[in-house]
Amino acid sequence: MERCRICGARLFEGSTHCARCLSPIEATEGEIAEAVVDVAAASGRWRDTSAHRDVWRPDVRHIEPGTSQVHSRVRAGVFSFSLPTKIAITAVVALGLPFVAWQLTGGLAILSIAFLSITVTPLVLRDLWRRTRIR
Repeated sequence: MERCRICGARLFEGSTHCARCLSPIEATEGEIAEAVVDVAAASGRWRDTSAHRDVWRPDVRHIEPGTSQVHSRVRAGVFSFSLPTKIAITAVVALGLPFVAWQLTGGLAILSIAFLSITVTPLVLRDLWRRTRIR
């Protein structure tokens, strides 16, 4: 079995190109010289001196630290309310809703008012006063 003149790989019978380096089997001397350079470059033995002038540098955005994220429970963000609005919503949920329920039922549904105050109010206030990202 024959071997490739460029990379030394075994050649299959009837093939016109090497399966490893894709160089033609019956090549001219110029093609062989070009293929030798390419094969040596691919295996790491060949060093191009012109390539050292353009050294790759990472983008500045990827190596510098980004802007620090600021979180707050009090300041308004994109998805949160301002402090006066949060206080007003807290007063309405904690005091206003049980009072309205008391007035509508005439004071008879004390269990439903207690259930409302114990279960719904903390869930609403937890989401309202959650720490959110400002920037």
